[in-house]
Amino acid sequence: MPILYHYTTPAGLEGILRSRGLWGTDTRFLNDRREFKIGWDVLSDTYKKRKAEIAAISAPAIDNIEGYMEGIEYTNAYVASFSVNGDILSQWRGYNGGFGFSIAFDRDLVQKIANGQNFKLSKVLYDSNQHWQIIDMLFNDLCGDLKRTDSENVAPITFRWWRRVLRVVSIIKDRHFSEECEVRLFAEYWNDSNVKVRSTERKLIPYLEMMLGFDMIGGQDIASLAIQHVIVGPAMMPNQRYAAEHLLKQYEIEAPVYESSIPYIAS
Repeated sequence: MPILYHYTTPAGLEGILRSRGLWGTDTRFLNDRREFKIGWDVLSDTYKKRKAEIAAISAPAIDNIEGYMEGIEYTNAYVASFSVNGDILSQWRGYNGGFGFSIAFDRDLVQKIANGQNFKLSKVLYDSNQHWQIIDMLFNDLCGDLKRTDSENVAPITFRWWRRVLRVVSIIKDRHFSEECEVRLFAEYWNDSNVKVRSTERKLIPYLEMMLGFDMIGGQDIASLAIQHVIVGPAMMPNQRYAAEHLLKQYEIEAPVYESSIPYIAS
């Protein structure tokens, strides 16, 4: 069974179990928004090279595209991160300094749930050649679609294209992070009615929730089927395994809890 791991804090673990949901954070409120800069830079450079080509096909398309690009700061895109490795030092350090948990999910079930709620699950791309190729492919598709349509359909075509752009940009990352083997859950949302807000000690963070659900499959809770096990972070006290086991029982999740194999002490 393919597994995806989600690294989170103690509060994050309790929140996921309590809500039976995964939280996609508004990209404008991520701790480090620079990780999306590579994708936007590739998009911007490719657009400059192909602007004349697109304009020759459809001048209105240029207005739409540039309107979307100028409004990037107001784009509602949401992401949640997973890794195919549930116990690597770089992830523990980067997310919670080893003070947290790694939740193992059944990838196929998460994929099925995501498809039913307009979320997309995609591997992050670390190779710079792939970055340029996939963005160039997006422009190839746009030009092809514009050539086959009339002026009345330019707006919906560019809108659908821009939605694809948002998803692709969200999975482009610098090669130096390739050890993370990241997979991202992504959604773009144009209606604020489903957006929720959580709080940290320092700020409020909008998020979109993908419900794992309280429905049953074969007599078992879907969330219980999705969560395969939990790993206790290497900086946590040994008694946290005991606490995590009882937390899972409290929320009626049947899954084992393991300790990290990494000999790491947080500074």
